[in-house]
Amino acid sequence: MLKVIVFLGFCITIIWAYVQDRVKHVFYVINKRCIDNLPEYKVSIDEFGNGRWPFRISAPVVPLLTYVVPGLVGLVWIFLLFFL
Repeated sequence: MLKVIVFLGFCITIIWAYVQDRVKHVFYVINKRCIDNLPEYKVSIDEFGNGRWPFRISAPVVPLLTYVVPGLVGLVWIFLLFFL
């Protein structure tokens, strides 16, 4: 029974990663359109990039949340599936 729960958790993680990838794509399309059409948005984004954070706000954060977090959770599920 425990392996079935772990397998279902892994399947939910795969769906989560797929949904995150779709959201990332939508985010990039909307972000590009806003930069192209709203000059004050571009100024705001540039100002965020010059803040105290070492990276731009949209560059490393979105791929990290899209691929790394679900990937790590998926690895935990795989580990549990084979070593329980």
